[in-house]
Amino acid sequence: MKYGFLTVIILLTAMLAPISAQSLDEMVDNMGEQDMPLVTQPSEDDETNDSSAQTDENQPLDNVSAMRQRIVELAESKVGTVNESRGDDGYRVGWQHLKEFYEAAYRLKDMETERPGWLSTLQTPGKKINDWCGIFGTWAWQKAGLPVYWNTRLIGCKYRGDLANMGPGDIVIIKKEINDKNHHCIVKSIDGNELITIDGNQGVDSIKIQNRKVNHIAIYYSVAEAMGTTPTPGTGTPATPGTGTVIKPQPGTGSGSGTSQPSQPPAAQPGDTQKPPVTQAPPPPDEAALKKLVEELIKQIFIALPFFW
Repeated sequence: MKYGFLTVIILLTAMLAPISAQSLDEMVDNMGEQDMPLVTQPSEDDETNDSSAQTDENQPLDNVSAMRQRIVELAESKVGTVNESRGDDGYRVGWQHLKEFYEAAYRLKDMETERPGWLSTLQTPGKKINDWCGIFGTWAWQKAGLPVYWNTRLIGCKYRGDLANMGPGDIVIIKKEINDKNHHCIVKSIDGNELITIDGNQGVDSIKIQNRKVNHIAIYYSVAEAMGTTPTPGTGTPATPGTGTVIKPQPGTGSGSGTSQPSQPPAAQPGDTQKPPVTQAPPPPDEAALKKLVEELIKQIFIALPFFW
């Protein structure tokens, strides 16, 4: 009897030995990947915040510096697109751009139906077009989002004479002793007395970038004032091609090196992601209970074993 019982115990011990020999860590390591997320997933609120951070390039701007840059970029994008020669379609090269400028400046919905005579003039190669330099500047402002239009002059903003507060994107008027045509152009950049402008109605009806002097300017229309703020000195230096201008930072104030410390920590840069710690999943409850049962059974066997001999 006792030998039969002992045989059963030995067989049971042999069957359960592989399980009892595994440590808890080994059990966890041998477990397959759990079909559950082990890190925190982004919530709907996070996705909403991410989408709101993306800026639509066509939405209105409330930052003067950004508005200035947008105007310069728009004007610069039209450089070299218009001239009086005949294009492949038989019309003046760039007449579509001229049509766009006039429709915006005069608030026309469709020049073909509202001003058909104007459209014919713009399309005819070599035909004289009345001065449209101010119309070009008005288009750039309006396209950038400023509520202005043209009626022999810019409507929606008063002109100024304080050239020290002139900045990129402003529409300037050249002194008559320099140009007796009441010429308008857009400031691209300012460096001391050096001025770079983007000009419409140049030469054979082209759009060009010109080098000028600040003291050649008579008056100007300020982007800042058109946005309802007080103009301040806004000198700028040329940036990389196609990116408009970069406004020079003003010197810092205070003690020390003259630079102020940021009030907030720098924003994380793309690629600098922080990974949350991964939490290991616990072993399934049935394996834990089985391990405990085996350990208790072996303990009882060793206690009872002497009584069978």
